[in-house]
Amino acid sequence: MEEAKETRKSYQIRALFRKSAVMQLRQKGTNFCQIITPIFCLLLVYLMKEIAQSQIKDTNDAVILETVPRILNPPLVPNYLLYNLIGLKIDDCEQWYYYDFETNDPETHEFVGTLTGEYFDTNNSTSTGLLGQIPNYFCRSNVKQNPYFARPESTINQDIFDTIKVMNDNPIYNKQSIYGSFLPDGAVTFYSANKTSLKYKAQINDHRFQAYHRNNGVTKLNYPSGGVNSTGYSSILTITDGMLTLIDMIHQALFRSLFNDTEIMTLIQYMPIKFHETAELNRLLNIMGASLYPIALSLLLPVFMYSVVLEKEEKLQDFMKMNGMRIANYWLVNFIFDFIVYSLTIVTFMIFGVFVVQLQYFTQTNGLLVVIVLVGWGISQISLAFFIQVFINKARTATIWGYLLSIWTVLWGITLNLAVYPIPQRLPGYLFMYPHFAMTRAIYILSYNCGYYKCVEEFSEVDDELKDCIVSLYVAGTVILIIALYLNEIVPREFGVAKHPLFFLKRKKPIERNPNLLESSDEIGDVYATELIDEDQQVKEERHLVYNLQGSYSAYPLVVKDIRKIYKGKAGRPDKIAVKRMCLKINEGELFGLLGPNGAGKTTLISMLTGLYKPDGGNAWIGGFDIINELDQVQLVMGVCPQFDILWPELTVYEHLLFYARLKGIPPSDEHNRVQLAMKDVYLTQFKNLKTNELSGGMRRRLSVAISLVGNPKIVFLDEPTTGLDPENRRQLWDILANCKEGKAMVLTTHSMEEADVLCSRIAIVNEGVLRCIGPQVVLKSLYGGGYHLFINCQKPSHHSSEDQEEIVDQVKDFVKNVLPAAIILSEFNGNLIYQIPLGCCKVSSIFSEFEQNKLKIGIADWGISQSSLEDVFMRVIGAD
Repeated sequence: MEEAKETRKSYQIRALFRKSAVMQLRQKGTNFCQIITPIFCLLLVYLMKEIAQSQIKDTNDAVILETVPRILNPPLVPNYLLYNLIGLKIDDCEQWYYYDFETNDPETHEFVGTLTGEYFDTNNSTSTGLLGQIPNYFCRSNVKQNPYFARPESTINQDIFDTIKVMNDNPIYNKQSIYGSFLPDGAVTFYSANKTSLKYKAQINDHRFQAYHRNNGVTKLNYPSGGVNSTGYSSILTITDGMLTLIDMIHQALFRSLFNDTEIMTLIQYMPIKFHETAELNRLLNIMGASLYPIALSLLLPVFMYSVVLEKEEKLQDFMKMNGMRIANYWLVNFIFDFIVYSLTIVTFMIFGVFVVQLQYFTQTNGLLVVIVLVGWGISQISLAFFIQVFINKARTATIWGYLLSIWTVLWGITLNLAVYPIPQRLPGYLFMYPHFAMTRAIYILSYNCGYYKCVEEFSEVDDELKDCIVSLYVAGTVILIIALYLNEIVPREFGVAKHPLFFLKRKKPIERNPNLLESSDEIGDVYATELIDEDQQVKEERHLVYNLQGSYSAYPLVVKDIRKIYKGKAGRPDKIAVKRMCLKINEGELFGLLGPNGAGKTTLISMLTGLYKPDGGNAWIGGFDIINELDQVQLVMGVCPQFDILWPELTVYEHLLFYARLKGIPPSDEHNRVQLAMKDVYLTQFKNLKTNELSGGMRRRLSVAISLVGNPKIVFLDEPTTGLDPENRRQLWDILANCKEGKAMVLTTHSMEEADVLCSRIAIVNEGVLRCIGPQVVLKSLYGGGYHLFINCQKPSHHSSEDQEEIVDQVKDFVKNVLPAAIILSEFNGNLIYQIPLGCCKVSSIFSEFEQNKLKIGIADWGISQSSLEDVFMRVIGAD
């Protein structure tokens, strides 16, 4: 049994995969866009590269730029002498710093100490600890402002940034000191400090504008500014110099604190750096790539969503389930196929980037690392598509939302990377929960390294944030996929049956049941018995047979027991009962006709039996499996020809039949023979290579019938299968159905009384959701047909006188009344009379004798007698309601 399941699973996976492959290959426009979009983004970056390089001619001949002015690049000298070398005088230096603690450890506070008061040098200070050893001979006491070397009441940044707006709104010129509080030149935060270790964080004011608050001699960058002094440069140091100076100041204080005023001379000298103009170009290209690559790799999301939502919208997904498809196989194949499509796109993307445009991101970054990032993004993107499609039922809507989400979230991610959380800041971890942000951040980190440092060439160079991005892509992709598959089972939708939220906790019932269980489980039968007294005798007998079945349900192709369906009323309207406690039993080899007017409940009944709708009460068993708890098994043993054709426009006749043959588990060695036979049976062999959108309506109906018969199911539901067929093809299809019913049962719904009369062995008439009558046609005609119909055509008078015509008609009426006293006239028009003759009132042979002997004498031109038709039965049963 398990081996058979695995075999069928492999057949279904093969069928679904080949179907998807054929359809994908025929979507040439979509395929072209999938390939050209990433190539276009790469070409855009490449074009920028070529334009920029054309301006600097040859990279090898690029001009070497001096990174620092000559005045700031003296030979090896003590760092504090730089102040004098660049033109600053000691009494012009106005600098101060914040000191703060990130610990309440008493030992740390005592060791660091305090730095208070206003003074020119440390000899007059009341300061203690390490801070008391910091030299202050660079600064003038008369410009020191409060707080001076004091621990702030709140965080450092709060005090710093509250001042920035005031400074920006009111420019303060060089050496002008008018505010009671200035931005600090630096800040030091101590985490731990003792005689054996020192842990702290140093920060430097990196504001670059001249005349911001003063020339502090430490923190401002160099830039040309004519008129400041004779050198043509502002008298300031670089950020790096400032940071080194601050660190050296702390360390010198530490040495003096520990070793009794010991001083170690620190020397600084700039090392020559070859800086080409192409470095700035590479930065620009890599940042541009960090913006364009995510967009190029995100536009497959709407493609993945569209294919699934289209099959849901056109009922193809549910129709495949009716024909035995396991939903797990469906999602597995869609995931694998989407990933293959995605893989082809990124392979094209990588090959083009490495060998054609030869951008630094592709040629110097570790290739395996890039692949790991892209594979994680592919998994996340497909999972996200499966998740979003749960809430969308229209393919067009899916496409629109897919593109909006892709572009909008990628642009949002790029903004976060470049403007809100640029390196070295970290993106908040909770944002990694959404795959687009993790993907854009990973590409941004790799591109940034290529532009500003060097590309990540080894896994040992991967930083923690990039690791978090990669892990998030795989974890989020897996979690989203699980949630998507779960929601797809429990979220109500327009078609199909939603499962209970805890469906995975339910235990499967055994397929075979104890025959004694049939009677013990019929408690609803006794309850309903008194409510159904008005049922016709044949319907009561059918219900009694269902309540008292002998043996297992698996012995019958179909057993329907007290099934019912209620549609909830909307806008204050009452509920509509579509099917009321219907009971049926259909045997093998039987072609059962289900008749009724529009809205009678026929389609609703079949929809419940095939799994489109969930019953509100009762149950049904198909091949021994109940439709509520074992719907997956039910759909493996039945075939369906829907009322409206459910077909893929892009697939041919042959491909449709081959797909469903594979889906139903026909072995590969026999599948092509079965398909050829099915096409021959419905006369579609010569049209096998036509796509379904090229077929006529009648051909599509025949194809739907052929699909329902492929796979030799135990029961076939035929919902008006001959709709749209011409008389010749209709007769041919009748022959096909009559020949194919052996070994299976068929349920036929139709509005053609002739079709039902010719094909069906038993017929049931349904109206207002209730089974009104059931039985063979002959029995129904005898019970509801009213006997025979007599048709009389009176002779026309030679001179066309109306008086003579009426005289002839009256003479014929008198004759019929004498011969058939119980006959009832049904209609009279222009000399044509129709009578109904009740059963048992006379012999048919005597009627023939009397009419043949007297027809010329009394003025009968023609006459005939026939048994009541099925249409008469139908009209009488429906009319009685």
